[in-house]
Amino acid sequence: MHTPIVDHNGQTIAVLGSPVVFDTLIAAISGDFSDIDSTHIYIFDRDGTALFSPTYDPLPLDTNLRERVSEVETRQDHVIKTPNEVQYIIGNAEIESLGWGVIIEQPLSDVLRPTLRVRNSAIVIILIISTVGLLGGFYFVNRLTQPLRELVPAAYALGEGHFDTPKPKAEAGTEVGILVEAFSNMRSAIRSRENALRQSEAILREERGQLALRVKERTHDLELANSELAEAVKSRDEFVSTMSHELRTPLNIILGLSEALARGVYQPIPVQQKKVVENIISSGETLLSMVENVLNLAKAQSGELVARREQVNLTELCGDIVNNYKVIGAKKSISLKYDETKCSDIFVQIDRIQVKQILKELLSNAVKFTDEGGQIGVEVRQDRVEKMVRIIVWDTGIGIEADALDLIFKPFQQLDTRLAREHGGTGLGLALAKQFALLNGGDISAESIPNHGSRFTLTLPVSSRSANRQKTKNGHIMVDEKHSTILLAEDNELGAQTFTDYLEFYGYLVIPARNGLEVLAFVEQEIPDLILMDVQMPKMDGLECMRRLRAQSSTATVPIIALTGMAMHKDEQQCLAAGANEYLSKPISLRLLQERIEVYLGGKNDKTLPKKHEFHE
Repeated sequence: MHTPIVDHNGQTIAVLGSPVVFDTLIAAISGDFSDIDSTHIYIFDRDGTALFSPTYDPLPLDTNLRERVSEVETRQDHVIKTPNEVQYIIGNAEIESLGWGVIIEQPLSDVLRPTLRVRNSAIVIILIISTVGLLGGFYFVNRLTQPLRELVPAAYALGEGHFDTPKPKAEAGTEVGILVEAFSNMRSAIRSRENALRQSEAILREERGQLALRVKERTHDLELANSELAEAVKSRDEFVSTMSHELRTPLNIILGLSEALARGVYQPIPVQQKKVVENIISSGETLLSMVENVLNLAKAQSGELVARREQVNLTELCGDIVNNYKVIGAKKSISLKYDETKCSDIFVQIDRIQVKQILKELLSNAVKFTDEGGQIGVEVRQDRVEKMVRIIVWDTGIGIEADALDLIFKPFQQLDTRLAREHGGTGLGLALAKQFALLNGGDISAESIPNHGSRFTLTLPVSSRSANRQKTKNGHIMVDEKHSTILLAEDNELGAQTFTDYLEFYGYLVIPARNGLEVLAFVEQEIPDLILMDVQMPKMDGLECMRRLRAQSSTATVPIIALTGMAMHKDEQQCLAAGANEYLSKPISLRLLQERIEVYLGGKNDKTLPKKHEFHE
């Protein structure tokens, strides 16, 4: 190695030289390399000419190492690949004092060998640690989950009702141990409850069996009781029906004969005797009213009470009843106030007979419980919005206590036995009036102040007026002037004679028959205009006779009015089903019977009735 020495003019005056031992320099440079044999060290001057290169890699003489450095510096990884496909990592440095450059090439594998060694060691250590961790974790997890795995089949067994499975083993005090202990306690509690439940079920089964036995016994008792009750109801109905017939038949004769006597059918009677006959009629009607009330109560209790509704003019209905009770009230100096204009042109769809009985009951009580000189009244008020009419019957009588108002509509209720003895009565009238009002789509209520009087309000639905009303003359129904033949089927001779005398007096031709066979024999010879048919007759009863009459074309349309002392609803249904046009229960008002006959025979009687025999509809 040499260096020129120049003067102050820059002229070289001498050259200073010194020998350089490259082995020592190379040893100094490669001291940090572990594998010097595979490391290439190049030293070059300012021109890039190689001053030193490995003996095993001599460079061509035209090699410029600075160009090689420039090529390496353009690569970010400083890695080059030799022709024999070996990768080298290259680094370079400058020896500024000498103007030399140094290039060091080392195989990439040698550079990475320590790192790979550390990596491999780390991998081995990680694998060892992981293996030890997995083995430890498996041990601890197995130790932790073993009781849980034993707990699962125990839980399934518990769900199936098995309580004797072994208790899972678990370390006390740990979470799993606490869980296993809680499961064991729960299983014991469930076992206790299960045992208690089984005992309860056993007791319940026993009690259920006893209950079923008791129910069977009670059901049998109830069936017997129902059977006995049905038998009792049947016996009661038969008794009521029989008693009704047995009472009505003589009553029919008594009232019929009395009415015929009073009207002078047989001969005119003196005034004194006429009063006696009128008393007989009054007493008979009172008895008839009691029989009717008992019978209607039996019908109501058996559900056979029905309403036969028709369109009725309220003026006509109230007028007849009010006029009658004006006369009755006058006997006690009781005045009756009534304004008939308030109910003009009001029509109601009702059962005429039932509503008449309601009004009669209310007016009868008003007269009965009002002292002499008192007042009673009838008011009619129409509610056009609700389409209802209210008929109010009031009095200034003794009144009713407030706590007794609910009792008066119950059967057989007498508020004061002293009053019952003084005024009479069975306690059925208002109870039946209530039933009649409900059957006709209305109701009846009461209000009263003791010692001041009472007000009873009957409410009924209003109907539209019918144009097809029967024409009458001055409010009277007149018997027509043509002849009429009536076939009377009645086995009771006295009853038959009563009907015959009355009807013949008014110009009818009455043909008697004592049973159904005689009726059938008569119609073979002559067809009557109307048949009055008793039901209970010997040889052939009225029901069978009517069926046979309706089966014949010649008598299929002949009007038949059934007359019977059997007054139950089923009796009426049987009569109508057998072919009767109408049903009348005994005792029958002869006047009413004549009215019903004229409905069917209008225009056939040849006898004009005298003026005194005209009667209101």
